[in-house]
Amino acid sequence: MPFFATEEGRYLASSLGDPLIKGLTEVANKRPDDPIAFLATYLYNFANNRQNVQSRGKTQENQQTITGPPQEADNNNAVPATIEVVTVDPEDSGTEEESAFNSTSRDEHGQSMLHFAAARAHGRNALFQLLVETEINVAYRDELYRTARDISIQANIPENTQEIDRYVMSIATKGDTDKLVELLLDGYDHITDIVDENDVPIIEAVAQHNQPDTVSFLQSILAFEEKRERVHHAIRLGSINDVTSLLADENDTGSGKLLAIGKNSYGRCSLHIAVLCQQEEIVDYLANTFPDTL
Repeated sequence: MPFFATEEGRYLASSLGDPLIKGLTEVANKRPDDPIAFLATYLYNFANNRQNVQSRGKTQENQQTITGPPQEADNNNAVPATIEVVTVDPEDSGTEEESAFNSTSRDEHGQSMLHFAAARAHGRNALFQLLVETEINVAYRDELYRTARDISIQANIPENTQEIDRYVMSIATKGDTDKLVELLLDGYDHITDIVDENDVPIIEAVAQHNQPDTVSFLQSILAFEEKRERVHHAIRLGSINDVTSLLADENDTGSGKLLAIGKNSYGRCSLHIAVLCQQEEIVDYLANTFPDTL
């Protein structure tokens, strides 16, 4: 049985995969005299410096939020600051935007554990198994607008590129359209060009797995991307009339909202482009009509 298919494997992948991959990458790059001590120090610093610590006890009726001034340390003994404990009802603490994928931490350069994994060679099926078990969004882009797939191409590791494509193919053949929609809205631009191990195009492969709804979605991707680019072009030109016309909802299907929030291959949605192009009238229209773009 593959290790990541076990309960222990899933736990290790979700809790230690990110820091371990980054730490081992640093060891490989710097080749310290004592790699074990170097890795131990890296993991210790990672734990101390991470800023996005997930709250524990989400299933409890109440959630405790710890507030107070930061603790300062000197060269002798650190004196803990006064800590005030505030009890907050779960419904008042805010909710994260729902995602079909699992969340994962990203470093200061926007890279997830998948970016690091994509830049390294692995055993057969290892990267695919990691994706299956962790369900990380492959559309994540770093500060240079690169997905993990882009990283694998730059690193000249075609096996990793194929594993990522295989994962997207598996999502489609299972009929998991929600994940595909999220990839499209996040600007992932390698969905319809995927083929399986027998060079069967993704739409044909999904049809063979009797997933008609997913087939219909895949067939609509090209038209969506073309219309999204028309919206973005109209924004750059400052044509508010064209923007409102293109984003007009068709038969109350929510198509206007999807076009508004849909990102391009640089991770930018309509509001991003309007702000960058200083189109104040369009910014006001988008922010008020499609608040999900904020």
